[in-house]
Amino acid sequence: MKDFFRELKQYVTPANTVMIAVCVILFVVEGVIAASSGTEPITKFGALGWKQVLEDKEYYRVFTYMFIHGSIGHIFNNMLVLLVVGSAVEKIMGSGKYLINYFACGLVAALVSVYYNLWLYNHTIAAEKYYVISVGASGAIFGTVGALLWLVLANKGRIEGISTQRMILFIIFSFYAGFTAAGIDNAAHVGGLLFGFVSAMILYDRKRRSV
Repeated sequence: MKDFFRELKQYVTPANTVMIAVCVILFVVEGVIAASSGTEPITKFGALGWKQVLEDKEYYRVFTYMFIHGSIGHIFNNMLVLLVVGSAVEKIMGSGKYLINYFACGLVAALVSVYYNLWLYNHTIAAEKYYVISVGASGAIFGTVGALLWLVLANKGRIEGISTQRMILFIIFSFYAGFTAAGIDNAAHVGGLLFGFVSAMILYDRKRRSV
């Protein structure tokens, strides 16, 4: 048991741990409200959709969608990846830059999702079938993955046992899973990943590296 907690401790960093805690707490609150009222108000008012953002001008959704999840499996998978990847990025970039990167990637992922799905809606037969409502931190998480890819490349292909080859394989498998499954907002994932890579190029100061 001591070995387990010692291993777990390496993934505990301040900002990333708070992000995970907030998502988990909101998921529990959402479940309690849904169970007591028979509705899902957090999903209803926090989810991302181009109609709500562009037509109803509910701009807050490009931020709130990052904190809500649709199922226990959804939040478990997202938080597990964030625990590993987010802690690595925070150790290298620092808490402030990590949070800037995380939220910027989430916002960019939201905008890519909104405008891509609007375009798809306007150019697809039976468009209502393809109207997308998105929730979850995965756009921001893919941005964090993109940032970590740059950090690994910038440090000669390896950081704390994370190699360029492992990062590329992880990204390939993640996108394969996304594109072969139903109900996945791949536009947000692609947008988040690419922006995270570029954002890390701008934010990362090699002199600050602490690992």
